[in-house]
Amino acid sequence: MNETTPLPYRVVSSEENPLYRHFGSLCIPYENYVLHFMRVHAGEVYQGGVYEFRLYPNGALVMALPDPETKITYQSDGGMCDIEISLECLSYVAAAYFWSAVSNQAFEREDDRTNEFAYDHFHATRDAVSGLFRFVMLEDIGTREPTEEELASANNFIDHPHPESQQFYACID
Repeated sequence: MNETTPLPYRVVSSEENPLYRHFGSLCIPYENYVLHFMRVHAGEVYQGGVYEFRLYPNGALVMALPDPETKITYQSDGGMCDIEISLECLSYVAAAYFWSAVSNQAFEREDDRTNEFAYDHFHATRDAVSGLFRFVMLEDIGTREPTEEELASANNFIDHPHPESQQFYACID
């Protein structure tokens, strides 16, 4: 996106405690998972950094490392993916993997509430990367269709995928 194009998300200040407000008791596991994933998969290229909390119109919140320039070769654990992506894109991949793992664990424990919560966050993250606005996450749990007003105000989000959306999908599919 250039200087005149509005961003498809709002950067939320850490003072607003966005991880806790959006993820509740999963906020610390989320942050730890993303940071660990970045260290493991980016190796020596990853030197930490200041993350942004990006809130999308659909309710997705992503702890993203705003570094689209630094590239790594991401190799999945199963060897199904070997692709060059930015550290920024890798942080989105980490978020998606976290929600997938939480959903799977909740399913195994028959914890329907956490499973639905993680499932919704996983798909909201995917939609945010894709520039789709198919649903809005509710504050507690569940989703609803976006209103006409929400759709109209999200025109800088809809149909504006992340520049590395194809790489993102190659990593998570």
